[in-house]
Amino acid sequence: MAQCNVNLPDEMEQFIVDQISSGQFSSVSDVVRAALRSLQREQEEHVAKIEAVRSALDSGAKSGVSDKTLEDIWQSAEQRYLANNG
Repeated sequence: MAQCNVNLPDEMEQFIVDQISSGQFSSVSDVVRAALRSLQREQEEHVAKIEAVRSALDSGAKSGVSDKTLEDIWQSAEQRYLANNG
């Protein structure tokens, strides 16, 4: 396993100490690994959301121009909302 040194602000160091003192983690390494796993998961979710938005935009662009009015679209959205939310 690789070893690295990291400089942290006092507040972050205290957070790590507090996590260990609480018994939730047994070492600085455990806290840092958990933080990195959380960051990795957050970034993966962010990438997935961006890909979903790009896909939706692409689908919308490929679908062409609608013949519905804004009022038609709004009424359809309201009906779907009421059907799903009572």
